[in-house]
Amino acid sequence: MTPAEKLALTERSYAAFNDGLDIEAMLPLYHPGCEWQMGWMGAALGTETYRGHEGMRALLSDIEEGFAEWTTLIEATRHTHAGALLVTTRMRVTSRDTNIEFATPVWQEITFQDDLILSVANSVEPPPAWGEAAPMDLGTPDTGT
Repeated sequence: MTPAEKLALTERSYAAFNDGLDIEAMLPLYHPGCEWQMGWMGAALGTETYRGHEGMRALLSDIEEGFAEWTTLIEATRHTHAGALLVTTRMRVTSRDTNIEFATPVWQEITFQDDLILSVANSVEPPPAWGEAAPMDLGTPDTGT
């Protein structure tokens, strides 16, 4: 996959995520053996890692259960020599229990296999390769339509 194809796939995932957590739109974008490493957000959701398509379903269920609103906006992306996509986002959430809203930056390292997203690792700091990775132009989001 080219870096542009990886970015387009990632943008489609974000669009499905932000469109009411549309699992049916998300699953075809992810490898059956995919893995989400939640990082610091694992404490809020009750698990560190979600695996496979069933894990994706559990992730979205846990988000729906804990948060009244959850949106993310890609702010910048870079592509590493090893083929990963590094993303910084602005996450905005509202707790379902307390109605407290907060926004925070989130960093992700996304890997790919077989033209699908294989893994997403979240962190509060830029991934180690951020400084050496090539910046990418976000342009107009590709929603797959």
